[in-house]
Amino acid sequence: WIKSPPAVARRLTRNWGPLLGVELALECDLPEGSGLSSSSAMITLSFLALATRNRLASRPAFPLLLPTDERLCHYLGCIENGHDCGPELPGAQG
Repeated sequence: WIKSPPAVARRLTRNWGPLLGVELALECDLPEGSGLSSSSAMITLSFLALATRNRLASRPAFPLLLPTDERLCHYLGCIENGHDCGPELPGAQG
């Protein structure tokens, strides 16, 4: 989990430009490696915190590139897996 917030921050910076940071605190009792999508939850939490702090949804390109909830979910999956989400939202494996 410790790698998820920095990975999301790097990806959002790559796709949307410089960002203001956030402090995250998290408590969870899910067993590590339990298959309960805890890593997906961390990606989503990190995205929501950074997107809210930086008002990403108010940027002109945001509704053009991520116009639906489904497209946003696809983008979050691309972030988690390091994949491109179209040519405008490149990923970085690693």
